[in-house]
Amino acid sequence: ELHLGVFSNETREPGRLIRLFDGILPDTKPDRKKQKPDFEALTRLPPHDGYPDGALLALGSGSKRNRRMGALIGLGPDRAVRDRPRAVDLSPLLGPLDDNFAKLNIEGAVVNRSDFCLFQRGNSRHAINAIIRFPLADLLDALAQGRTSAIKPSAIHSFDLGHIADAPFCFTDATSLPDGNMIFTA
Repeated sequence: ELHLGVFSNETREPGRLIRLFDGILPDTKPDRKKQKPDFEALTRLPPHDGYPDGALLALGSGSKRNRRMGALIGLGPDRAVRDRPRAVDLSPLLGPLDDNFAKLNIEGAVVNRSDFCLFQRGNSRHAINAIIRFPLADLLDALAQGRTSAIKPSAIHSFDLGHIADAPFCFTDATSLPDGNMIFTA
């Protein structure tokens, strides 16, 4: 929960761990849950300032202050991790969303054309899911500049994904397809 697992597509060799944050999480489940960064989403960002071959962005759920930290991991031309991860405070992106959702819980992140999209997961009390769109250029600029001012979404689209019995379907992850469409799991 403080590491990123990296595995080869070409071999069956064991993967390796890349530390995203320093520290050690407690062993007991309640204490661990309180302190974990709760990484829920990982997406590939296009080339931008300081990252000529793109980067991975790991995001926490945003549900608590310690879950609004992320990690930016530079990629090389071969798409392999090239740099030590850099911690980034995603509060300017996630904090303003508290006004829109009773319980913020980001479960997916997708670069889709010129947008950076977050997938908000509903729950049994608040079953509305949402796709939150930000201009990708604004996000990349904020990451490059270390900007701490709020980044406002360009659109928020809510979705009721239906139920089975009393259990609502809720976003659990998403990805962008080469044709510009997005798919999600719920």
